[in-house]
Amino acid sequence: KYTDADISVHIDPSFLCSKTQWQSYQRMYPIKHPYILVYPLHWDKKWNSDLKRLHELTGKPIVVLADHRRNIYGNKWLYDVDLGNFLWLIDHADAVVSSSFHGVAMAINYNKPVLPMVNPDAPSRISSLLQCLSYPDVTPEMVASGTGIDYMRINRRMAEEKERSMSFLKEMLES
Repeated sequence: KYTDADISVHIDPSFLCSKTQWQSYQRMYPIKHPYILVYPLHWDKKWNSDLKRLHELTGKPIVVLADHRRNIYGNKWLYDVDLGNFLWLIDHADAVVSSSFHGVAMAINYNKPVLPMVNPDAPSRISSLLQCLSYPDVTPEMVASGTGIDYMRINRRMAEEKERSMSFLKEMLES
């Protein structure tokens, strides 16, 4: 509504690298498996019920990446995680719960069951990403069982969006 310019929306650049490419940047974090990883930015305490439910359903510890405890349900908090550790922790998690766009994006890129937590009071890149990739509305039960998330279909959508983005970038660089 602010311009007559042709605006093109593309998938986040983090999807332009493959899972294998991202894995090359990983650094092992000393943690026992299995676990469910939580990467919160905005956090609503009501989401703790979903974390408790995942813990009950799986018996797996809830591991929270945080610089301080923000009233988040968890069994273990990690404070010393760098980018390489972050990538490794997502890749080795049994499931991911995140209110961070890049937490959700990397979990999808790694084909992990992910429970996205979207702040209802703010525009959300997470919602746009989920819609773009036709990621289903998931429940803790779906994440715990790993069912209902068709990564073959989601990966096809990611490949289509990646190709569209790469074509756009090449066109922009050539003009």
